[in-house]
Amino acid sequence: MDTLPDTHITGLAESCVARMGDIFWDYDEQRDAPLDYIEPHVVATKAVVATLHEFAETLEGSAIYTVSLRLEYRELIQRLGADADDGRIESSLVMDAAWTPVGACTVLRLAKDYGTSILRNALALAEAMAIEDGEAGF
Repeated sequence: MDTLPDTHITGLAESCVARMGDIFWDYDEQRDAPLDYIEPHVVATKAVVATLHEFAETLEGSAIYTVSLRLEYRELIQRLGADADDGRIESSLVMDAAWTPVGACTVLRLAKDYGTSILRNALALAEAMAIEDGEAGF
């Protein structure tokens, strides 16, 4: 069974706490409800539920598209930052994910050009057709 890296678990925990906001005040329903403050227990429960849903989504995978692969690329992008340019992403794919420069460029271009909707379908079709390595020769 794949295990989640500590950095991912820590990120989920920080996300959960951040969603809770300042729940540790002395809640008084008569004073706080008219000000649209919600009971701390309700805030905490909603935050944990949202985080557990996010956690469950990270565990979804398949024999081809494993959880560890999904997390590897999520962490790579998180480390680089959402505003990383193509050159930094390609360099990281070469250094951290063992791609050749041409392979890194190709994978990034496919992701940017087609996105998850098209690629998810292409992956399912390739799996059904038993195509492990395509004709491109990567």
